[in-house]
Amino acid sequence: VNVEPEYTNWDIAFSTTINEFYNYQDQQIYSYGFKDYGLANTGNVMVSAVDVTETVTYDGFSYADISDLGLEFDPSRLSIGGTWRVAVFNPDFSVDYVVNSEIFYIVNDTEGNYYKLKFTDMFNESGDRGYPKFVYELLK
Repeated sequence: VNVEPEYTNWDIAFSTTINEFYNYQDQQIYSYGFKDYGLANTGNVMVSAVDVTETVTYDGFSYADISDLGLEFDPSRLSIGGTWRVAVFNPDFSVDYVVNSEIFYIVNDTEGNYYKLKFTDMFNESGDRGYPKFVYELLK
């Protein structure tokens, strides 16, 4: 069954993937699942990550800031990936995740529009991870 929408009918999606990390304390390799890995459509969708600073904020960002900041756009499917969230490693080797409030994205979609996109949450009402929430606004 073909579950991916038609080539021009989507911009970003979320998927599950597996990643590994090496723990230097116990010298073991651990794997963990990303339940909410951000993917961009490689068909004419490009993404630029914007770091939040005192002068660059999601709310204050406008279309003119794209050229003013000299943003470069990434055409790869992994341009968002897991960068929208931050892993917090606990002393018992468990991992908690929080939304990365220090970053937002500019998405240039399949129709040439520019949007700003900011993630706001990753949990559903029951506290289960894998339910990304975000806000976005058309810039041009």
